[in-house]
Amino acid sequence: MQDSRGRPPSCETNEEPGQPLSTGFCVEPKKTVLTFEQISRVKDIFESWRCVDGCYKDVPELCKSVRVKSDDSDELTIESCGYALTPSDYVEFINHDREIDTELLMNSVHADLTKLAEEQQKAHDNLFKALSNLASSFSPCNDNTSAYRIGDLISVV
Repeated sequence: MQDSRGRPPSCETNEEPGQPLSTGFCVEPKKTVLTFEQISRVKDIFESWRCVDGCYKDVPELCKSVRVKSDDSDELTIESCGYALTPSDYVEFINHDREIDTELLMNSVHADLTKLAEEQQKAHDNLFKALSNLASSFSPCNDNTSAYRIGDLISVV
């Protein structure tokens, strides 16, 4: 089945007035395939959530159980979030960037860049020597064009 322009109905387009037209390609929906272990973990979390003896625990960055309403104004509820069910409003996010030792990382990057700059300078010097040797090995031509071209190469490097 296709629309009036010959595209499948699942094609992503941008046809709002004043906006550029899309390229007209279709975007396949992202598919996530869970492993057996992941499915088992989801099952265990769900079963512990249904448990009435309090065995469920919220898992940061994965799941959180909240009430629709509560008498406690400090408690996070669906009502306090305007009845929005956006997971990021409820599930705790852990900033893993805080665990990175930025000073150590920057020192490592600086050392790598310094080493690369030294290698680049050595390669430049070797190329200059090679071109200088090449230029000195040429015998002068009558019109001096070959020596001139080698000299241009050396000055460019």
